[in-house]
Amino acid sequence: MKDSKIIIDLDNTITIENPSISYENKDKNLAVAKALKKIKKENIVIFSSRNMRTFNNDLEKINEVTKPIIEKWLNENEVNYGELILGKPWCGEEGFYIDDKNLSIEEFLFKFDGPFSENVIDVIIPFYNEEKNVFESHQNQLNLEKLFNIKNFIYINNGSSDKTLENLNEIAKKYKKIKVIDIKKNLGYGNGIKKGLELSESDFILINHGDLQFDSYDFFRSNLSNIDPKTKNIFSKRLNRSFLDSFCSMVLRTIISIICLHKVKDFNGQPKIFNKDLIENINSFPDDFTFDLYLYFKTMNDVQFLPIIERIRKFESSSWSKSLIKRISIFLSYISRALKK
Repeated sequence: MKDSKIIIDLDNTITIENPSISYENKDKNLAVAKALKKIKKENIVIFSSRNMRTFNNDLEKINEVTKPIIEKWLNENEVNYGELILGKPWCGEEGFYIDDKNLSIEEFLFKFDGPFSENVIDVIIPFYNEEKNVFESHQNQLNLEKLFNIKNFIYINNGSSDKTLENLNEIAKKYKKIKVIDIKKNLGYGNGIKKGLELSESDFILINHGDLQFDSYDFFRSNLSNIDPKTKNIFSKRLNRSFLDSFCSMVLRTIISIICLHKVKDFNGQPKIFNKDLIENINSFPDDFTFDLYLYFKTMNDVQFLPIIERIRKFESSSWSKSLIKRISIFLSYISRALKK
């Protein structure tokens, strides 16, 4: 985290709220305190509004009366922190604090003491003629930093003929974690992912599409309580799909299941997170859209599937959905890939 700070509230965050118990006897939130132990104390600032209402915003009185009580409680409960600041405005019983850098308690616990807290992650997204989606897509990816230790956002211009590359380079000027790869000729979705993998140096990889149909942050945030800490490969199971798309996927998975002699689940859902160690030989992975099926075969013995709502594309539609011939061609490609397993 270097010079970055974790600024954390005290009451009902580090303490457990119980109106019948005095401040000096409050119980400690064990889970939060445990997560704070994972952070260097000099990076932790406790910012509290305690007694701001009681003492009518009188900071002199708060520092005289309230501060010693807080410091004694923190020391007795062995809470890890570097600085205590009082005087945070009291928002009221029905008010809120609004901040784009805000973490909920659940997000804080997942990021600093969850199954991926000791790992760094690279986000890899290929963009193909997605100029209208680049900026919003990146804003969605930034939210992932509330949950994971993101090292790089690796964005691939996968042979686009519009302003996708221009827009990617524009956001890369503002965010140092962004790495842009420019592929002049589109050799396939899988080839774009592979180029991103070649640049990655992280423990885990998170991949997604650039078309805004799948929000990675919403996916993980809504499933925090369901994530198995023992299973670090996570795929999504798509919900809210059209009848035709769901039916075609079901038929395809049934055929592949018969070929493979075991039940095949929704391998095409996004996003996915997986251990990079599974990629022993990047060149062995296909360049086309069957990349996801090949990745599924590599992870199927240790993967967790969690639900995600598939959103309607904001701009245009997928090229394959417009043509029955393309659907059939893709269908046959997946079956061919399964036969080569």
